[in-house]
Amino acid sequence: MSENSASSSVFSLLSSLTNLVFDDKRPKTPIKQEAKLSKTSTPKSVKNDATKTPSKSSNSMIHSTPKKKATTYWKTPVKKAVSTLKNAINVHQEAFHSEETEEELFSPSFHVDEAEDEEDLTAYMTAEDELPQDDDMFNPFTFIRYLPDLSNFPPRKVNLPRKTRSCPPITLVLDLDETLVHCSTTPLKTYDLTFEVEFNSEHYTVYVLKRPFLQEFLEKVSTMFEVVIFTASQKVYADKLLNILDPNRKYIKHRLFRDSCLYVHGNYLKDLTVLGRDLSQTIIVDNAPQSFGFQLSNGIPIESWYGARDDTQLLSVLEFLSDIVGVTDVRPTIENAFRLKELVYGRQK
Repeated sequence: MSENSASSSVFSLLSSLTNLVFDDKRPKTPIKQEAKLSKTSTPKSVKNDATKTPSKSSNSMIHSTPKKKATTYWKTPVKKAVSTLKNAINVHQEAFHSEETEEELFSPSFHVDEAEDEEDLTAYMTAEDELPQDDDMFNPFTFIRYLPDLSNFPPRKVNLPRKTRSCPPITLVLDLDETLVHCSTTPLKTYDLTFEVEFNSEHYTVYVLKRPFLQEFLEKVSTMFEVVIFTASQKVYADKLLNILDPNRKYIKHRLFRDSCLYVHGNYLKDLTVLGRDLSQTIIVDNAPQSFGFQLSNGIPIESWYGARDDTQLLSVLEFLSDIVGVTDVRPTIENAFRLKELVYGRQK
């Protein structure tokens, strides 16, 4: 699909959502997320205690909680896109209300994690930057709207080696969970593979579903871009999974994990400056818009995937990426196609 048709679709979408997003009124009915993860063996006392208060040390997570839908607008009919975005805007934060906070293996997007051992950089935000407090709802676009400038945060080191001359000019950053795969420690009816992992002295069996067309997607993008996986998951889980998906490191050049994220207001954000790459030549694909909130113009939102076999989102993204190869600055093209700044800040008059 052409960039013009993508833009037209987004314009229609924005017309339907402008009042919803920018009237500063939170939706009244939270959408609860289904718990995706559990230990291989859960203590009986935990299973039977439905009134237990969530643990403050719930950050012993390996994997991210499910991330609700952001969408690739160019392949989604406007009516469906409106519904999808409303769902994304209405995402419920289970951290405050879950009956039992379980240890998780995957990245916690749309999740307020009150871990005591994480350095929450919220302290570097000014009073003007602070988010409106609403424990029941999480609006990724409101979250981004209130993010302070990166200059308010401590300087961060570059986590990747310098790009070699043989590397393609554009760096493509890919999220992992619910973008490329769906994983669970609860047995799935169908799955593509399993692997074992040890975390915090606990043993997990991870069941993995690969998003349709994943292999084709990785094969093709690896010829066009320098490919980097950037996940908020724990390394012990994600590294092992990537060793299975790309055992010879043929497709994925670099890997970044949770320790490379910024922890702000309970969310793990992916500041692209830690790549040490030219932002005019950097793209990130992620199903959680707030993940790339510091560099909104570099982000391609993709619909969250939980196992639907008829999903074609990776093909849609691949089509868009094929058209962007060779441009001197990817940001105007991405801005024109997705108009995420309008969802965050409103239309500029």
